[in-house]
Amino acid sequence: AGAVVLCARFAATTRIDAAALRAWALFRDTPPRARSGEDYAEMIKAFGAVGNGEAAVGLLKVAAKHGLRATAEMYSAAIMAAVSPAVSRELATRAESEGVRLPPVALRALAALPPGPP
Repeated sequence: AGAVVLCARFAATTRIDAAALRAWALFRDTPPRARSGEDYAEMIKAFGAVGNGEAAVGLLKVAAKHGLRATAEMYSAAIMAAVSPAVSRELATRAESEGVRLPPVALRALAALPPGPP
């Protein structure tokens, strides 16, 4: 695993803002074409862990902008980091429309959401 992945995993595990900022700095300094789906997924998890769900979900757009198709892990992390149940459901719908099969952890998170808009 690369430096971004390791730093982001540390941030997600410890929920320390400074660690998430360090991971972001490493991620930002990595050329977009050199970033992997794993880099994005771990960075999304780190942002979610420190309560920055908007940035977490925004990374899906950044990946797409740089030609990287969102993976199941990226969608799963974003669903769990999303700022609202509606955003989580929207992400799940988008993943399904793109043919991305969500992992069981994401499906459980979606099933546990309070009732609301689809």
